[in-house]
Amino acid sequence: MARWKKGDHWHRPSTVVPNTGNSKLSGGERSRSMSTTYKSIKLTCPKGCPLKDDCYADRGLVGFTTHRLDSFVGTGHADTTPTAVARDEATQMDALRTGNKHRAQVSGDSRTPAAATITGSAMVRYERRNRAKAYTYTHAYNPKYNEGIGVLKSDWAGARVMASCHSQQDIDIATANGYGSTAVVLRERHPSNKAYSVQALALKVIPCPAQFKDSKVTCSECNLCQQTDLTKRGFCVGFQPDNLKKVRN
Repeated sequence: MARWKKGDHWHRPSTVVPNTGNSKLSGGERSRSMSTTYKSIKLTCPKGCPLKDDCYADRGLVGFTTHRLDSFVGTGHADTTPTAVARDEATQMDALRTGNKHRAQVSGDSRTPAAATITGSAMVRYERRNRAKAYTYTHAYNPKYNEGIGVLKSDWAGARVMASCHSQQDIDIATANGYGSTAVVLRERHPSNKAYSVQALALKVIPCPAQFKDSKVTCSECNLCQQTDLTKRGFCVGFQPDNLKKVRN
């Protein structure tokens, strides 16, 4: 990987990290690590994603990884379809024997039902094999973002998937398409580390625990985004923008 430089073409459209040092997931400590997979944003994300021009996965070390994956040019048209990329991700996920929690498609998405089924099935197999949770997020639930295609929760073959939302309308669409939990990208910082109400949302917001100053909680220890019934319980997970400073506990 270190030999790749801008302008080169990477050799595959996804990659796996058995023990991540990603600070957003493990605090940068491999001792409490997770396994992760990354996919090309260009080849797999919904074309109308509202974060496409300001995606965290395009920045920092994650951005370096996704830029390599985006440079992939296959030997044929089928190599670059969302289905082909999902198969590549699933193949690598199936080889993992870690016992760690797994975060699928840290970058990228599954913008077709077929791709969602392939990735979701691999996530379910991962859970059974490693006895650890696997989860991810998606924007593909909403036809508005995804060229008229709404990927249903049932397309994910039983995997733990949160719909990534930006409004109450998004939440309503995600719920109608079977998603039992939603993550909402907020415009302002969390007022505290307690669940709170936002005027524009019917659900109460549970703030991401990692977005607080001096927090010791990381994704490797938190189970919030792996829950599949938050909507029924009247909650959603809230993420304040990355460019806002963390608030005190």
